[in-house]
Amino acid sequence: MALVAQSSDAAVARGVATRPGGAVLRIEGAGRVASEERAPARRTILVIEDSEPIRRILGLLLEGHGYEVVAVEAGREGLDAAQRLQPCAISLDLSLPDVDGREVLRALQADPRTQAIPVIVVSAYASTLSPAERASAAEVLSKPFDVDELLSGVARVVS
Repeated sequence: MALVAQSSDAAVARGVATRPGGAVLRIEGAGRVASEERAPARRTILVIEDSEPIRRILGLLLEGHGYEVVAVEAGREGLDAAQRLQPCAISLDLSLPDVDGREVLRALQADPRTQAIPVIVVSAYASTLSPAERASAAEVLSKPFDVDELLSGVARVVS
C-alpha cells in the first residue's frame, strides 16, 4: 500500500505525516510507518431548517465549534439525510415546507435507524409543543435563540 502523506517535509523529517482523512503516521528510519493513529471523527450535526439565513447562521456557529454541519431545508430531505448520515444530533425547525416538524420528530423516533439520535427543536413555535413532544426532544429552544444556550444544548446532547 502506498503512503500518501499530506505533510510538510519538516513534519516528515520529525517523523510525523498524515494520510488523507486525518490519520497521523509515526515514521521511523527508512520511511517505514511505525504506527498509525486515527484522528477523531468530526461530529456531524444535521440542521433541518427552511429559512436559509437561519441555516447559514446555525452552520457557521456549529462549524466554528468543531462540528461538521449538513443543512437541508425540508422535512423529507431531513429524514433521508438522518438515515443516511447517522448524525450525532439533529437541529429541527417545526415549520417546514413539505412536512410538519412534529411529523419529522415522530418519524425520527419511530425509525430504529434514527431513534437514538438526539433532536434539538429550534423553532419560533416551540411553545406549541405538547408535553409529550417536549419530552421526546433532547432540547427545545425558541427562536430567536440564545447562541450560548444553543451551543451548550448541543454540547450536552452529543457528549
